[in-house]
Amino acid sequence: KLMKIAELECNAVLAFTEIEYNGLSIDVDRWKKQVENLKIEAVQLEIDMNTIIDTDPIFTSARHTAYQTDMFLSDAVVSGTRINWESPREVLKVFQCIDKKLESFGDSEIIKMMNKTKLAPMMKEYREKSKKVSSFGDKFLSNISGVAEHLYPKPKVLILNYPHNPTTTVVEKEFF
Repeated sequence: KLMKIAELECNAVLAFTEIEYNGLSIDVDRWKKQVENLKIEAVQLEIDMNTIIDTDPIFTSARHTAYQTDMFLSDAVVSGTRINWESPREVLKVFQCIDKKLESFGDSEIIKMMNKTKLAPMMKEYREKSKKVSSFGDKFLSNISGVAEHLYPKPKVLILNYPHNPTTTVVEKEFF
């Protein structure tokens, strides 16, 4: 096993040496398209989760009973529940419909709820996509270019570590 690991590391050194020598470019347009796709997917998850809240009787107490009218859109478009899925308070209220004893709603609670409601896996996916958008959106690209401009000598490689150390979590290949 150690020989296989050593062989893998030796091959990786060659790749990193070439990247360091030639530099590594970021396809900004492709990067932005990936982030935009994640935004669209996150919004669709919000819509789908709100639909569950509106249609599943277990979530009656989490529904919004009033809605704001809009002079340009029909009532059908603006009516219905719109949970702020970024609000810990609103999300907790939703999931307390399933478990009244919940006092908070973090990742560990999502895992416990996975088999109790289809909302839990959707919430997990929504949080993952939203985190990627906020971490790697336009602000990230502008930060990289701003930092790289002020370094001397000019960097030839940037190593991006996501999500972060010391976790062993990795992103899917499709993210890149």
